[in-house]
Amino acid sequence: MPALTGKTLWTQAQDAHTDIAHVFSGSPLIAAVHKAGEDSVRVFTASGSSRKLNVGNTELAPGNDTAADHSARLVGTVLVTPATTAAGSEIDAFDTATGTKLWSCPAVALAAAVAGDERVHALAGPPASPQLVRLDPRTGQATPVAALPAATTGRQHFAAGTVYVTPDGGVLELNAQGTGVGVRFSR
Repeated sequence: MPALTGKTLWTQAQDAHTDIAHVFSGSPLIAAVHKAGEDSVRVFTASGSSRKLNVGNTELAPGNDTAADHSARLVGTVLVTPATTAAGSEIDAFDTATGTKLWSCPAVALAAAVAGDERVHALAGPPASPQLVRLDPRTGQATPVAALPAATTGRQHFAAGTVYVTPDGGVLELNAQGTGVGVRFSR
């Protein structure tokens, strides 16, 4: 429905067992759809038709482990999103035009840029040597940007919440679970 006219452009019948679990993007509409017997992430066209992203056995999320985080984003025609597999946390990228998975990168969290640019940053590496990396949205090539403070407990500092990258290269971690350190700023 366009905001200017309020005219309905398309509708789609849903059975009683359909649930929209997450919305990753509004333009184009990209949503995780749960139906009896099938879960999928779909890209909807302006006419209401849709196609699946090839997510395989990966569970995509709109953010890092909490409903308060919305770090998943569209960069051009590439959806970059936090994901979980049997192996652990990762960042995945999909070509929304074809549905093809472009790349996957083991990472703790996807970071959101405070400046609103299209750079993609993630927290990656083991707890003893975590780092901020910049990811190329099309290729997944990781470029180290900064070393982060090592965890003293053997676990990553970041557990759940939102990670921001400031314009001057700082990393701001907000812990949405209210456990341990609530806010941490590193540079």
